[in-house]
Amino acid sequence: MFATVVFGPNSSGFINGFDHEVIKNSDLFIGAIEETTDTAIGVLAAEVIEDNMIAIRHIFVSESCRRTGAGREMMERLFEITRETKAAGILCAHPADAEDEVEDFLLSCGFGEDRSRRKKDEMKLFMYCTEV
Repeated sequence: MFATVVFGPNSSGFINGFDHEVIKNSDLFIGAIEETTDTAIGVLAAEVIEDNMIAIRHIFVSESCRRTGAGREMMERLFEITRETKAAGILCAHPADAEDEVEDFLLSCGFGEDRSRRKKDEMKLFMYCTEV
């Protein structure tokens, strides 16, 4: 499998299931593709925000393809883009009461929880800082 930036001609297999707000508020889409079947199996949507940061707005991997490296491939491609554009880092807000597997995934990718910006018990904020 591999991850690629999604745009124009290759976007239909990835973006069709997105909520209009996710599409409108995202600057970047990265898709995971299963090479043997040429099938879209995951997508990550992100937005450039203040302070030269990138915010992950949505990340999804098909249930049957989880734990195969698809999420990690998309995240690695996002890390490359972050370095290439000299962004300060990546933020990802995650509901505090949601599944632990998303939190475990973010932590395994090098994110840390930013407890200083946490609002009550509603959302957890995870942050990945680029190397300077």
